[in-house]
Amino acid sequence: MKPIAEALENLSPEARAELARPVLTFDPRDAEMTEGKEARWYVVSVFSRAAEAELAKRRFGIFVPAVAEKAVERGRLVTRHVPLVPGYVFVFFWETDANWLRVATTPAVDKILGWVTDSQVDKLRFQESCEQMDAEFRRKVAMSVVRSARKRPGKLRRKRGKIKRRGKANASA
Repeated sequence: MKPIAEALENLSPEARAELARPVLTFDPRDAEMTEGKEARWYVVSVFSRAAEAELAKRRFGIFVPAVAEKAVERGRLVTRHVPLVPGYVFVFFWETDANWLRVATTPAVDKILGWVTDSQVDKLRFQESCEQMDAEFRRKVAMSVVRSARKRPGKLRRKRGKIKRRGKANASA
């Protein structure tokens, strides 16, 4: 008899059942959908474009508004796509602590600024598709959407700076 067949015959019924169970291919770093929670677009500050590929690989929906710019390189006219808001990516996910941590711990992600509404993302998509507008106006609209990101309450958001108390007079005065 073959050694593998002999080894299988010597296994307990529980071990055989475990080996017969189908293998699930699930990566714990992948995004997950959650019922009862709302899915939103989040503004994420990134260090490099590598974060976009990593977030897409982890199955998050991403949107990077870009515009086509014509430039002369080595004496040739080329069209290249330049991000409308450099350093920011819009990521679509359900607001759970697990998803929040998956995005926050992605390499090349700086921080999650907050969420924006679908209508604001649609406005960016419209701006991206309007080639007749000048570049400065497109950038102003894009930055207004980034600045309007609403903060997520909770312990996972990074806080910077010091808290100053208002309305308290000095005790020596």
